[in-house]
Amino acid sequence: MNCKFCQNYLSELERCKFCHFEFDESYDPFKSDNWDILNLKEEDGWEHIQILDRLRLKGVDCYQADIWFGNNIAVLIGCMADKSVLSRVLNINEDVIYCDYEQGNIILNLYQEKCLRRKVDK
Repeated sequence: MNCKFCQNYLSELERCKFCHFEFDESYDPFKSDNWDILNLKEEDGWEHIQILDRLRLKGVDCYQADIWFGNNIAVLIGCMADKSVLSRVLNINEDVIYCDYEQGNIILNLYQEKCLRRKVDK
C-alpha cells in the first residue's frame, strides 16, 4: 500500500515517514459529489494534491496543479481537458476557466468564481 500523497510505500506503517499524513482507507474526501475547490480543507492534505486527485478520480489527466494568491488563482499544467469537462469535474463556472491548449496550461480564476457565487465582501 502506498501513501496517497507522496506515493511512498507504507508497508505496515500507519503514517508515511516522509510526509507524515495518516493513511485511512475508509475516508476519501475526493469521492464526494459535493466537492468544492473553494472549500479545500488542510486536514485532507495539500490543496494542489486534492485538486490533482479530484481530476484523476474523474478521468482528467493533469501533470501538475497549484494554487496562488490566497486561493484566488489555480493553475493546471499539462491539462488538455475541455472547459465543459473541467467545469463539471471541479464544480465551477466555465467563465472562470482560461485555457492555453497549445501549452497545456489552464488558469482557474477562483476570485471570479467567488464573485459569481457572491462570496466576496464588497
